[in-house]
Amino acid sequence: MNQSVDFQAWANGPRAQSGYVPNPTDSWEQAGGAPPRKSVDDAFEDSLTMFSMHRRLLADRARTTCFQRAIEGVVRPGDSVVDLGAGSGILGLFACRAGARQVVAIDRGPFEPLVRGLYAENGFADRLVWIGKDSLEVELDQRVDVLLAEILGNFAVEEAMLCYFLDARRRFLKPGGRLMPEKVRLFVAPTRTDAPALPETRGPLAGSARNAMRETCWAVDVAPSDLLGEPVLLSELDLARAQPGHRVAGKAVLRIAADAAGDAASVAGIAGWFEADLGDGIVLSTAPWEPATHWRQVLFPLPEARSLAPGSEVVFSLRGLQLEANTVWSWSAVTPAEGERWRCGNPARTQLPGERRLRLTRAGEEELELLRRFGEGASFEELMSFLLERDPDHYASAYAAHRRVSAMLRRSVR
Repeated sequence: MNQSVDFQAWANGPRAQSGYVPNPTDSWEQAGGAPPRKSVDDAFEDSLTMFSMHRRLLADRARTTCFQRAIEGVVRPGDSVVDLGAGSGILGLFACRAGARQVVAIDRGPFEPLVRGLYAENGFADRLVWIGKDSLEVELDQRVDVLLAEILGNFAVEEAMLCYFLDARRRFLKPGGRLMPEKVRLFVAPTRTDAPALPETRGPLAGSARNAMRETCWAVDVAPSDLLGEPVLLSELDLARAQPGHRVAGKAVLRIAADAAGDAASVAGIAGWFEADLGDGIVLSTAPWEPATHWRQVLFPLPEARSLAPGSEVVFSLRGLQLEANTVWSWSAVTPAEGERWRCGNPARTQLPGERRLRLTRAGEEELELLRRFGEGASFEELMSFLLERDPDHYASAYAAHRRVSAMLRRSVR
């Protein structure tokens, strides 16, 4: 199914083939200085984390070559392009090389000097439009021909991918415009790979800690030999048709294969990975047998490993709910022959409004009250005073209240 990639050719001459591939550290100097900081106290560490992450992305040859080849086939001369979550700007640069007349790079991170330096060095400075905001706050004067985004998590839909991508498609893309990726498929298979071992824990919290470990979706490295059955398609997301608010859910019937000796298999959980159709026949896969990427596989653990006979069926069900930048999962596994059913994750947390009664948290009530007072004309200092009087234990200093009000206004006020 997957389009082959000439990894050896890339290794022998990536700069000759692809032009300048930025080194984030070098590009700070090439771009002419450090990026703007969000605030004095936290932006420096955030920036280091972001640049470290994007260094890993640029070093991921499988990922970068797949996107480059797809962009060369999807982007046409004269196209206008949105590079959503642009980061280092490498995808937009590939679009320029393919003939794009304009790339609108949208990213709220501190990458503007880096990206401007990258485009200038490659002769495309006049084609870049940089917007340093959250894309949900962006409005474009004109719609574009192509929407590019690599905001895929280990199981594709983390990193708020659906929220940002579907919103951008609805508001930024011309009717009939082209998307990258076009579709995402989620696969699962039974595995002997187990969750990370819990450090030696004693005391009243030991049991709760163990339960929490089994109710967490883990990013793991799954070897092909650790799979205990054929992979099954759990869900396919057509990103050209999915609507905002789409939630990921699926069910798959998994059959346990016999090991080399024909013995029962010890199933510790269900492994998952994704394939993404990037366009022009290029498919990016994070399956265990594919070339390694910066992505890992995911593991949905069972409460404890189960010994299952060859030919046994496991009915695996999964549902997820997007909460800001995180996806909360709940899952279950049923073995019809044995009559056993295991529930994992927190089903209540993955129910939509209307399926259960929701209430504001204390932080939500506080945010609502701050917004109400601001709407009635309260000043910044008055909002700070309100917090200090309302919760002096939590806001032990004016500085803490200042940070809270600043964060609220950044999110909610233009």
